Amino acid sequence: MIREFSAHDFALADDLKVSLGGGLNVITGETGSGKSVLVNAINLLLGGKASGAMVRSGAEKASLESVFDWEPPADALAALNEAGIAVEDGELIIQREISENGRSTARLNSRAASAALLRSVGERLADIHGQYDHQAILRGRDHTRFLDALGSDSHRSLVREAASLRRSLNSLTSEKESVESQRRKREDERDLLLFRINEIESVVKSEEEHAEAEREARLLERASELAEAASNAFSMVGRDSNETSALNLIASALGELDNLEGVEPRLDAAREKLLEADALADAAARILRDLSDEIEADPERLRGLQDRLLETRDLMKKNRCDGVGGLLSARDAARARVAELDRSDASGAELDEAIKKTRSQLSEKSAKLTECRKKTAATFEKQMKKELGELAMKGASFEVEFRSALDEDGVPSASGAETAEFLFSANPGEPARPLGDVASGGEMSRVMLAFKTLLNRCDDAPTLIFDEIDSGVGGLTANAIGKKLAALAKDRQVLAVTHLPQIAAFADTHVAVSKEGRGGRTVMRASIARGEDRLREICRMLGDSGVRDASASMARQMIDDAERDKSDGDSKKTPARERSKK
Repeated sequence: MIREFSAHDFALADDLKVSLGGGLNVITGETGSGKSVLVNAINLLLGGKASGAMVRSGAEKASLESVFDWEPPADALAALNEAGIAVEDGELIIQREISENGRSTARLNSRAASAALLRSVGERLADIHGQYDHQAILRGRDHTRFLDALGSDSHRSLVREAASLRRSLNSLTSEKESVESQRRKREDERDLLLFRINEIESVVKSEEEHAEAEREARLLERASELAEAASNAFSMVGRDSNETSALNLIASALGELDNLEGVEPRLDAAREKLLEADALADAAARILRDLSDEIEADPERLRGLQDRLLETRDLMKKNRCDGVGGLLSARDAARARVAELDRSDASGAELDEAIKKTRSQLSEKSAKLTECRKKTAATFEKQMKKELGELAMKGASFEVEFRSALDEDGVPSASGAETAEFLFSANPGEPARPLGDVASGGEMSRVMLAFKTLLNRCDDAPTLIFDEIDSGVGGLTANAIGKKLAALAKDRQVLAVTHLPQIAAFADTHVAVSKEGRGGRTVMRASIARGEDRLREICRMLGDSGVRDASASMARQMIDDAERDKSDGDSKKTPARERSKK
């Protein structure tokens, strides 16, 4: 809760300090006295947007400070600790300075804090509802969120899960669309790669095959010449050729030496060499004979091989390859890329399966969420009727209408399968219609207060601030609003800016705001109104500037009645700690 608050050179406040208490704190004063200045200042301390126009004329900067009694929850404490900010003995001091140019700085317990951290902490410290803040409840797009906030833990868990699934589905769908947009490009690339692979393999499959083709081509290019040379060489070597052939001459030489075998070792050695020469020459002769028989010119085969080798060289140039090995490497790289593209197609199939599965999960969660919402809505309608009855609107009706939120494919949105809209009728017998179409300003104030009464049972903000939420109401309705605010203040600190004495009478702490001239300037002052001062302020609110006996008597009666109503409320109210156990 807010324990102390001070403002220096802020708007009309030159040097202002206010102490607040627990329970209901009301802020009263003449129109234009600066009541809402206090709320605006607190809003800035909670992370609101700063402006140079807020600095008092003639001053270089405005300084704001507030002391909060607060025990941070674990996540907030972790964020503060990470920023080097310690909260000791449950006390947090927030300071903010605003310069003429609109720049501002913030400190938490004397340590500099970012705007984001200040806003995050501020959201935990207080919930501010301005005079026009009830416009939020008029926006149908917010009604689903409001309804979900009233749901059970499991209800809100389903809300988070459905939203998460929808985000996942959107992500998968976007990825699928991206994959589809690339599919044609992949197909074109695959076709080109397959053509390249087939083009290479049509002329060469291995380095060995290419080497054999080159050898055969060389042979066929000189086939006639080789056949003639083999035939001529055979006639010079062969045994069945002319008498002077090598084999015949060797045979004659051996015949000369056969009769002298064993006579002279050197002759025997020569004979052995001649025998070896005979065997070698005989082998050569057979090869030459076979070649002369086998080698045959084949122009058609030669042209085929030459064309193939030419294509191979062209492909090497086309693919910028150095040799057949490089060409085959290019083929292997193309095969690898085709495999990668095939996996991309498989990825598309996997995405289809993931999308199907996520849609099913989203539909399942959304169906459960729909059940929870209907149950929550039924309870909400009853509670709102009761709350409105307590605010002098016993004949009013409040309904929750659901509308489909499925997309064109029948898939639930991030908020589930439906959206909620609040319908209202102030008078019995009149059909309920959208809230913004039928509620007057005074009725909206009460609807908002009733709604916040229910919503704040789910909210853990220690301080609630209402800035003239009672605008447009009076009489018995004002008394009912005072009771409701006092009831809210049993569980937390409530600040209410009001112009109604019926509400001010319920105050546990009454802050009176006024303006006065000082040194030729107008300044605002705020003080705690107690005893006769409080009585005088309520009389002023009743329209009596002189505190006549009748006004004073009425003011005392209001205060006494309010105290009695609060006491009666205490006796009927279940303690917060007991409610938390239920």
